[in-house]
Amino acid sequence: MAEGAEEFVQQTNSPSEIVASQSISENIENYTSSDEVINQAIGDEEVDPEVGMCFGTLEDARAYYYRYAARTGFVVKIRTTGWETINDQRVVVNQALHCNRDGYRTSRVKAPQRRKTVASTNCKARCYLALDKMTGQWRISRVEVSHSHPLNPKLSGMFSANRQLSMHVKDLIQQNDQAGIRPSKTYQALANAVGGPANLTFTEKDVRNYISRHLRISGDETDPKELLKHFSRMKELNPNFFFEIDVDENHSIRNVFWADARCRAAWEYFGDVVTFDTTYKTNRYDVPFGSFVGVNHHGMSTLLGCALLRNEDTHMFADRHMWVPVFFKDEFWAGMRSTQRSESMHSVFDKYLNSKSSLLQFVRQYQNCVIDKEQKELECDAADLRGIIPCVSSSPIEKQFQREYTNSMFRDVQDQFIKKADCDISLINHHGTSIVCEVDQQKMVFDMSVYSRYQVVYCSQSSDVQCDCFMFQSNGILCCHSLAVLLHFRVTSVSSQYILSRWSKNVSRRHTYIRSSIDMDRSDESMTIFRQLCSDFYNIAQDFVATPEVAAILRGAMDSAREKLREHKEFEHQAAHVPSAIYSHTHDECPVSMDELHGPRRVPTRGRPTSTRLGADLEKSIKKRARKNKNTHNHNKGPNGNAQPSPTNVATSYKDTRPACSEMTDNLAMHSGSFISLLNSFHNAEQLCMYI
Repeated sequence: MAEGAEEFVQQTNSPSEIVASQSISENIENYTSSDEVINQAIGDEEVDPEVGMCFGTLEDARAYYYRYAARTGFVVKIRTTGWETINDQRVVVNQALHCNRDGYRTSRVKAPQRRKTVASTNCKARCYLALDKMTGQWRISRVEVSHSHPLNPKLSGMFSANRQLSMHVKDLIQQNDQAGIRPSKTYQALANAVGGPANLTFTEKDVRNYISRHLRISGDETDPKELLKHFSRMKELNPNFFFEIDVDENHSIRNVFWADARCRAAWEYFGDVVTFDTTYKTNRYDVPFGSFVGVNHHGMSTLLGCALLRNEDTHMFADRHMWVPVFFKDEFWAGMRSTQRSESMHSVFDKYLNSKSSLLQFVRQYQNCVIDKEQKELECDAADLRGIIPCVSSSPIEKQFQREYTNSMFRDVQDQFIKKADCDISLINHHGTSIVCEVDQQKMVFDMSVYSRYQVVYCSQSSDVQCDCFMFQSNGILCCHSLAVLLHFRVTSVSSQYILSRWSKNVSRRHTYIRSSIDMDRSDESMTIFRQLCSDFYNIAQDFVATPEVAAILRGAMDSAREKLREHKEFEHQAAHVPSAIYSHTHDECPVSMDELHGPRRVPTRGRPTSTRLGADLEKSIKKRARKNKNTHNHNKGPNGNAQPSPTNVATSYKDTRPACSEMTDNLAMHSGSFISLLNSFHNAEQLCMYI
């Protein structure tokens, strides 16, 4: 901001000037002025300054001259301000407004090394304002309009002192910033709305400066305090919002955990299987970000909670690709066995989060991720109400799933009905009421037909089935092998144990009636009123304005309202001061006071920035191990090209991985002791099924 603009802001915000001007006016009784007071508060007048022009206040006089400068093509700065003591109050009695290119100055920097331009050209253009102590009005006592440098009114809008952001522009910038839209795209949209950047009263740099100065918290000491305020406001919006902050002995944030009311309600239905992924790391403190991800009734990932962990250790996850399939093959995973679920969540986070995010920005943008997931779930719910997916077969079992399951999950069921055509029952052994069936499934691998054999146990009394592929136990969907056996024995319906309520579209879930809370604190009272008025105008324009005649009626009403507002502003001399809100917190949510809270300690790094994903190093290690195993496999091939039998069978692998699993469990308990205590505050730890 230019020097004159900074001084102008300071002067207009001085309460002593207003009070003094009012006291002078109140002491003058029965006074009639023959001079006309020019209202310069509102309007785009084309009158040039002249000696003797009168203004009601110093602010009006300054505003007039600033508009004249913008119209002419130069920038104003306040050169001098005169003060006097009147009625025991220090008041401004005169002020000199100069062109910012006045004076003369030589640069002390040698010309080849000079980077900044020298603006001074000894320009004499200026305007002197003086207070009339008898009337309390401000007059132009002296004015000089000639400049010693060329003027270009067309380029006046490029001067920093003349650039400004309207309330509409500020509101749009704030809304787009909350939605994660880049400043360049916001500026481009604003330019397109007015016919190009030349018609704007600001530049793209002004948009970026407004975001960095007014919408984002940059200080490391301010950041944790604003984060605590944000959490407190969210709890005021909905008491079921939960957060917990863990600090170290220096009162620096160590761990943070939070979950909004909707996520907590969703935990009741989808908390049976939860992944806690800590391989995503993108914030200015380089703190790992852990997300609690579940699977909703559409088979989609849903966010159940979030944590920032300063002391997360990653070596405990190095061998998870080896022991997870062995130990949890027959456990319910809801389709979350692979790392693709985590990778898909990372792509969602990348839309909102970046490496420069502060704590407050990170939390707010994470809330946008939650809202995004909420919206997609609502869209799928609406799709289930619109219609059903036709069956691919005439099986009554398929129709049974069609009536119960959501469309997304019914598609997965249909995939198994389609694969059922590739299954053939080759052998049947009877053992009382239990019948063991050998099912061969044909598969295409690298354009070659291969057969895989599965064993399905069928109970003739209860029509229960169990396949050794464990698809139902892990994914909650009957496999094609079981469906082939049921079809062979002419079973027309399956028992309720095979129709999981978590996939059902006929269950009324409480979390669907809860909307995610949005923190609106960044908008002050004037901006809130502005948004409400804009909404009212849009509704009127949408409902009634359809022809030019109706539009003329609306414009006439707006002109009438503008005149009334102008009259009201002329007599309004007291500025409204909105007190700052004070937010409190409870000791069980943050163990220290707001003033004592500090941000996480930054760890200095060297060289190229690390990847945003901690899992990147793990993947490199896994690929390296896979290449090594491949080389060993090729080395063990016999003379005919076939691999020799490995001395290590499945049972041995199962046994060998137990120490690794035990060690990983011990490491997890050791490195997450303080964090687990936070989890216990959120939900009973016994209900957590945490698969990493």
